[in-house]
Amino acid sequence: MQDYEARWGHYFSQPWRSEHPSYNIWMSARDLARFGLLYLRNGRWKGNQVIPSSWIETSIKPRFKYVIGREIPVHYGLLWWIKGNELEKYDTFLASGTGSQSIIVLPKLDLVFVHRASRDYNQGVYGLDAEKILLQLIDAKTQNASSNPELIPVNWSQESE
Repeated sequence: MQDYEARWGHYFSQPWRSEHPSYNIWMSARDLARFGLLYLRNGRWKGNQVIPSSWIETSIKPRFKYVIGREIPVHYGLLWWIKGNELEKYDTFLASGTGSQSIIVLPKLDLVFVHRASRDYNQGVYGLDAEKILLQLIDAKTQNASSNPELIPVNWSQESE
């Protein structure tokens, strides 16, 4: 990681959600993309196998199934979520962090999508809106782009202007 500083990580507990604390890490978009690329390349970096490919394969296999609301099935591997919606056909897996930040890896498209959110939760693009942007990028990459792409509003407070 090029931009990381140790002071940007800390433990965070939510006892009502889990007895295990999380370790929150602030990372730059560049470092997040590199991490996603490492997984996309099956654990290889600059010709060296830095994570065993068997671990990569094992970690992105569904192990647990959750249902969000009443409709959306989501699977979880080992530290990776496995998408079960229209992104499933690309063998998509993702890491999801605080504030809807994510690394989304789409192996069949040879694509890594990084979404960073504002630290101020009242600003920026979140969750499903970020996924809409990704779907538009996929359409453009696969030459299925519509002539009238949907504009996705960004919530900016007047304080940030």
